Amino acid sequence: MILGRSPVRRRDAAATRAELLAAARALFAEHGYEATTLRQVAGEVGVNPALVIRYFGSKEELFLEVLGPRLSIGDVADVPLEDLGAELVRRALVTLRSAHSGSGLLALLHSQSNELGLSRLRDLIVRDFAHELGSRLSGSDAKARAVLIGAQLLGLSIVTELFRGPDDELMPIDEVVAIYGPGVQALINSCNSS
Repeated sequence: MILGRSPVRRRDAAATRAELLAAARALFAEHGYEATTLRQVAGEVGVNPALVIRYFGSKEELFLEVLGPRLSIGDVADVPLEDLGAELVRRALVTLRSAHSGSGLLALLHSQSNELGLSRLRDLIVRDFAHELGSRLSGSDAKARAVLIGAQLLGLSIVTELFRGPDDELMPIDEVVAIYGPGVQALINSCNSS
């Protein structure tokens, strides 16, 4: 090293992108979409704001990546309907407790006054989840029940994340499934045949 010069930061695109995503996740979760700027995200990592655009394209695209994958029931397509309520609750909680799903939910919650946040929530519950689940349910109210189930699962996920402290022990998943699963199953079983 030459005296008087600070060490050069080694370039690692994947690590920098991950750091930017983590910083954005924390800022969106705390402040929401409107109040978070790309300059703040870049500042958290110590890079130029143009780098955020380079990796994510726009603030909107960064926000959508923070929110993560859409809720899907594709991987429970083979679960019998009589067991589906418990399995949906289990999957929602396992997803929430994985990597960064909780902060994505908080970012969504803090961004409800923003059209992008509302649009994402509509897509999450109505277009994606309810469409898939509704096709498995019977009765003329199948899609409405599927929307209600999606709302139940989203609500459970958000409330679980909001009330979880950094050192809190969460209720074991099996206990939550035993308590919450029957309510979801009741909506699956309920059928308006008219």
